[in-house]
Amino acid sequence: MEQTRKTTQIEKDVFKYLNELRDSGITSMYAATPFIVDDFNIQKSEARIFLSIWMENYRQDGNYEEIKFNS
Repeated sequence: MEQTRKTTQIEKDVFKYLNELRDSGITSMYAATPFIVDDFNIQKSEARIFLSIWMENYRQDGNYEEIKFNS
């Protein structure tokens, strides 16, 4: 069942970053994990989770106050 929840501040920051990275065209978003790791100083596994959540919830307007998740 799909539900929504409020995003954390780190999620908002990463999602904003990913929107900007996407708009820049620097990389395919499927290859964005190393960018997240480097710019947020987090583990690769955590970066993959952020990227996956962002892909499932992508919004061009950048509004990530709430995101969908499967329970």
